[in-house]
Amino acid sequence: MNEPIFFEIPIYRCSRKVHSIEMKKEEQKWASPENFHRFRWYAWKYNEIVGYLNLFIFGSQFRIDIWFIDKKRINKGIIRKNFKFLGKESEIGIPKNKSSNEIFEFIIENLVKLNRSNFKKYHFDLKTFNVIGQFVDWVELATKLNSFSYPEYRNKYFEDFD
Repeated sequence: MNEPIFFEIPIYRCSRKVHSIEMKKEEQKWASPENFHRFRWYAWKYNEIVGYLNLFIFGSQFRIDIWFIDKKRINKGIIRKNFKFLGKESEIGIPKNKSSNEIFEFIIENLVKLNRSNFKKYHFDLKTFNVIGQFVDWVELATKLNSFSYPEYRNKYFEDFD
């Protein structure tokens, strides 16, 4: 992929809620809750990540590349993670003559659909994307990140931000 990524979405082994339930069950097995929290408990936010979705624009398409951990079995509390590029997961034409809000809803719908179909065992954390997405001019982003029309931006992205 040689296009500017405009957002990365983490993929988790489970949702925060499931993680909390698992940790509560694990805590009950320990004689001392203090020892559990000191030696066994771990935070969900960074420790349960098993992959990333890279979102980018290619021509008039919204595309998603995926990076995923290189493990046959994905268990809770994975310590050593080696991420591997799995390739293009999705390419969908961006609707023409739509408002910024409609394009954002279109992207969210496609991310949810992807999560429910190919990755239903996992959790896409769309919280940050939902927060920032309402403030983005998606029409402008889809236009300016189109490297067919603006190849200079693509070159600038890879020169300035590496």
